[in-house]
Amino acid sequence: MSTWLLIHSPLVGPATWTPVATELRRCGEEAIVPDLTPALAGDGDHAARQADLVTVAVKRGSIVLVAHSGAGPLLPLIAYRLAQQNVAVTSSVFVDAGLPHPGQSALDVLPPPAAEQLREMTVKGWLPPWTSWWPAEQLRAMLPDEQLRSMLVESCPQLPTSLLPKFSPP
Repeated sequence: MSTWLLIHSPLVGPATWTPVATELRRCGEEAIVPDLTPALAGDGDHAARQADLVTVAVKRGSIVLVAHSGAGPLLPLIAYRLAQQNVAVTSSVFVDAGLPHPGQSALDVLPPPAAEQLREMTVKGWLPPWTSWWPAEQLRAMLPDEQLRSMLVESCPQLPTSLLPKFSPP
């Protein structure tokens, strides 16, 4: 049996996978949800630090990698790092996730209006938590369950603009 390794988007916290992990465990499956938010501290290679946090969470067995949203581009690096530890990745699943774009930053693949919006929200090299990028009514429409929405809002970190390579804050 493979372990489900649920990778949250760098834009949100691990709480986005908590209900799924709970349900998988209820069904007798093993599920791991590593917290990638500590990799956001400071400048540098956030993707490498995120991959490190994932590989520390897994020591053996076969893995099904599951990425949500902005974690999709991280899967090749995570799979590579796991293979270096002799952990077999049996599948990679992209759940409403971005695809890897070698040689391009996250900002490069955004539509220009979205990239400009991020630039305008930047304060001293930091972006506000993802949930504040949307009007309250739009966030409510995206996630109608108040308890889940509150959990998401509380778990979303501030984001360093260095998370988006080639991002030039004003």
